[in-house]
Amino acid sequence: KGIDTMHVLPATTPEQFDNIHALYLTAFPENERKSFTLMQDLMKKGLLDIVFFETDDQPFIGFAILAIHDQTMLVDYLAINPDYRGKGYGSTAIEWLIKEYPRHKICLEIESTNVDSDNPQERINRKEFYLKNKLTMLPFEAEVFEVRFELLANDTAISPEEFVAIYHNVYGPHISKNVSIIDAE
Repeated sequence: KGIDTMHVLPATTPEQFDNIHALYLTAFPENERKSFTLMQDLMKKGLLDIVFFETDDQPFIGFAILAIHDQTMLVDYLAINPDYRGKGYGSTAIEWLIKEYPRHKICLEIESTNVDSDNPQERINRKEFYLKNKLTMLPFEAEVFEVRFELLANDTAISPEEFVAIYHNVYGPHISKNVSIIDAE
């Protein structure tokens, strides 16, 4: 019950942004977060989509922040409220993205499993989740503000140049200069 009733809607109200911001602050480490105000401004300019997930019974299940340039999309942030994790909502969100943006090359970043970390099993589990949901590994990694990420995509491969172009065209040169490509080992 419930999972087939998940709805994805654009965030528009202060309450929706408050819910998204609160989960954003707890779901992502500080060194991986961008200014939430900047992202809201970029949404107003049409450079980002900020959507939230709800069901008929629950007004806030999670959210996604999508950076789109040409036909390439970076799922910059995707989070499910901890109370609803493990119930299929994350998988439903990935299915929705692929269905909603059929002509886009979709990619996302996960903290690299190829570097030492204090949460190796969490990183492996996250990678397995996305692979289970029909995403595939790209043959390169990226470093964004000194955080190393593995990259996954839908069935359309994304080049390193296309990946960097998303950052450059959505977030601008002041952020994209902190993005570098690393050949996968």
